[in-house]
Amino acid sequence: MYNHFSGSTLYLDVLPSSFRFLKGPILFMISMNFIGKSLSKQTVRLLLFPFFVVFILNIIAFWQLIRFKEVQPMLLQGYDYIFKGYFYYWLGFILLAILQLCRFANRELPFFRHYYIFLTYLAVSVTAYYVSYKAGVDIDKIRHVYNYLFFIQFGLLINLVLRIKNAKEHSNPPVVAETIDKYKHSNLTPATMQEIAASIRGFLDQTQDYTSEDYGLLNLAEQIQTPKHQISQVITDHMQTSFYELINTYRLELFIKKLQENPSCNVSDLSFQVGFKSRTTFYKYFKSKLGVTPSEFKEQIKCALP
Repeated sequence: MYNHFSGSTLYLDVLPSSFRFLKGPILFMISMNFIGKSLSKQTVRLLLFPFFVVFILNIIAFWQLIRFKEVQPMLLQGYDYIFKGYFYYWLGFILLAILQLCRFANRELPFFRHYYIFLTYLAVSVTAYYVSYKAGVDIDKIRHVYNYLFFIQFGLLINLVLRIKNAKEHSNPPVVAETIDKYKHSNLTPATMQEIAASIRGFLDQTQDYTSEDYGLLNLAEQIQTPKHQISQVITDHMQTSFYELINTYRLELFIKKLQENPSCNVSDLSFQVGFKSRTTFYKYFKSKLGVTPSEFKEQIKCALP
């Protein structure tokens, strides 16, 4: 393609790559995974739909270049129409990732700030590129500058990956010390913590609100009318677990109950019904707790039936 256009980067504008439309969805999915949320298969398909549309257009355009040495004007108009909104498409995904990060991510994570810096840098550099382009700056010069900015972006990404890796390797020992330090000034007595723990268990035993994928600590705090930080302390110190581990335990128990009531139901569908967001995560969690896969457990239930 580069030779076809006599060594010019013009082809990037004439026949832009469909893989540009992968960046936004991939960044958003990584961000959702970062904050502990997963997307349904239907949502992922919807996010990737623009990529597949442009990918098919790329194939048609390349075939026309090989066969007829030119691309039909109608197809070029289609490209032009699609890529007029590409800047907003890409920037929209970046801003959406930043929004989700600020709303749901744990700001105490050692790499939160670095991921936030990475996303902010993306937003600023993409906006600067677009503004320069609209201002009439030579497109080849803009691309050269943007290529150098990409190296900075890549460096920020490597820094982020290394920090995440380092945090995971040292995640177990500091947890206890950090928890003790976090709650050392708390005025909750053992009796009060026991009361709050009883309220938590009592509420979760009576409701199935935790089957919502977005159910969080704030929801529980509002429902039992107890400050969020106190619930967090009770779950960590008194109940010796984490919020999500506690909720997943209830989800797992509900899954088993429903499966026993109706062994013919679909395992994956049932896992989503009780609140698990990812089939893969659910299968791993189930096997770590029961020693068998959900499908194997389902067969055990069927074999036990008269």
